[in-house]
Amino acid sequence: MVSARTCLLMLLPAALYFLEEARGSLLVEERQLVCDRRLGPCRYREACACNPTLRLGRRSLQTYYYRRGRCHAGGYARNCNGFPTRIACHAACIGFVFGNQR
Repeated sequence: MVSARTCLLMLLPAALYFLEEARGSLLVEERQLVCDRRLGPCRYREACACNPTLRLGRRSLQTYYYRRGRCHAGGYARNCNGFPTRIACHAACIGFVFGNQR
């Protein structure tokens, strides 16, 4: 017969593992979305949710941003939701590239 103490010692590592995993999942949910390229690296697809009207850097009709399933001209260069080409916007936010669009 196995004593209660032995059972506890056998189950303790598994319990600690599950508690650590639960803590890790909370930390992921608490992360803030970084939309300014100067503050850190942009994480795509998440950065496609950045507000494209955040005035980060210079606005240009040659810079593209993602909104509502499409890429539009007129993004801000330092915004993580600002891309040098339409193709780069599609590749990061939609996940596929088509045609010869710029």
